[in-house]
Amino acid sequence: MAQAWTADDFGSNESKVIVAAPVIAELNMPRFMASGDTSRLTLDITNLTDKPQKLNVALTASGLLELVSDSPAALN
Repeated sequence: MAQAWTADDFGSNESKVIVAAPVIAELNMPRFMASGDTSRLTLDITNLTDKPQKLNVALTASGLLELVSDSPAALN
C-alpha cells in the first residue's frame, strides 16, 4: 500500500507485489556427521524467472569437511 498527501489532498493505492530472488540455491546435507563419515551433498537450484539461465557454480569446504568431486560446474 502506498499513501501520499499534501496540505490540500490525500490518496492511496494498493497492489500485489511478489518479492523473490531470480534463482534460489538450497544445499541439502546430513544434519549430523562424525569424523571419517562420507556423504553425498546435493545442491538444488531453482530458476524462478521465465528466461533460461546460464550459471557457474562452485562449492568449497572448510574445517573438517573435504570435497572429493569436481568443482566448479556450469549449468544451463
